[in-house]
Parts: sequence; structure tokens; C-alpha cells
Amino acid sequence: MKYSIFIVVGIILLFLYSAPGFKPMPQITASVNSWVLNQAGIENSVISNIIVIDGFYNVSVSAECSGIILILIFILTIHALPFLSNKQKVSSFVLIPVLFLGNIIRLLMSILVGVYSTKEAMVFVHNSFGQVFLYIWAIGMYIVWLKVMKLFPRDSFDKNLSEVS
Repeated sequence: MKYSIFIVVGIILLFLYSAPGFKPMPQITASVNSWVLNQAGIENSVISNIIVIDGFYNVSVSAECSGIILILIFILTIHALPFLSNKQKVSSFVLIPVLFLGNIIRLLMSILVGVYSTKEAMVFVHNSFGQVFLYIWAIGMYIVWLKVMKLFPRDSFDKNLSEVS
């Protein structure tokens, strides 16, 4: 239990430390997206958190678009559950790269729509479909984590709750 408190406090301190712009997450997210786009043959460059595509099309990766808030909520939600062991709580950190990957896919979908269509279509995909995709991805990862930790299905979940009582 005491380690879990340290982890939660550490995450909160990380959040507070990076709060003015959540640096360096937007820059990392922009760099990863830029690399994937280059691998796909779409010429671009990255300046800080801005992806410049074909020299005329700029995509700014804001703090909210970096995925850090989703990752923090995901980890803090798991660490707030009192009936989990420290091993189970620490294992949730394995999913951070998977959650980050989901955010990268969401941004790439939006950027590709913008490259092959219009900026308005990109904004629409980013603000609607992209958000839905990201939350379905996060819920799916939570379900996968529950299954791996043998906290799913319901019978196992109830068993763990009764052990705490």
C-alpha cells in the first residue's frame, strides 16, 4: 500500500511539473508522428511540437493532443482501486506505450485525412472520430489489463473484493 501512495504522488508531481504545456509530451508525439509519416513517404519536418507537411501544411500537437491526460487518468484510476496488489498496480505501467500508440494512430488518421482531403475534414475526424477511437482504445486496454491480471470476468472481481473485506 505504501508503494502505491508513492507512485500516485509521483504521478501527481509529474503532472504538476509538466503542466505548463505538458512538455516534452507534445514534442515527443509530434516527432513520432513525423517519423511515421516519413516512413509512409509523406515528406514532412518537425519543429518543436509542429509538424510541417510539404512546407505549407502545419499540424500543431497541443498538450491535450499528446495523450498525457488520458495516460494519467488511466494510471491514476487503476492506482485508486484499493483491492489491487502492488504488483497489479505497477503492471499497469506496461500499458503506457500501448495507450501512447493509440494516440499516435488517432493523430495519424487525422493528419492523413487532412493530407488527402481538406483541413476541415481533418478537424472533423480529429474532434469526433479520433476522440471516440481513443476512448474505445483506452477502454479496450483496460479490459485487456483486467483479463491479464485475472480480474475479469465478474466472478474473479467479486472474489478479490471479498478478500479485502
